Amino acid sequence: MTLRSGPVRVIVLNYNGGEDTLRCFDRLMATDWPADELELICVDNGSVDGSVEALRTAFPQVQIRALGSNGGFPANNVALRDLDQVRYVALVNNDAFVEPGWLARWWRHSMPTRGSVPPVRSSCWHRPSPR
Repeated sequence: MTLRSGPVRVIVLNYNGGEDTLRCFDRLMATDWPADELELICVDNGSVDGSVEALRTAFPQVQIRALGSNGGFPANNVALRDLDQVRYVALVNNDAFVEPGWLARWWRHSMPTRGSVPPVRSSCWHRPSPR
């Protein structure tokens, strides 16, 4: 599959994720997708468990954006700031282990085609009850 529409950026948030984060990136590295069209980024929330060093050693091609403190889930925004050449973004939890072909299926479903029905997207939020 050759894409010329800009790369896909996959962002994984880590905070003391250890083996989960390593396994997550191991599965992401096995993604059937052109390497020049795939950016893997780990946003680290100030981990102290050695997971950042282990990730650098195991996967030197992964971009690590290390933060000094735990910014929670919104820290993902750090990897959303420079999207000039990026067409698609996937946020993957560090304890999610993707299956082969996941990205191609995701990308294929995002392509508009005449007469097609787009995939259903779930949306859930908490609405405070009146006091």
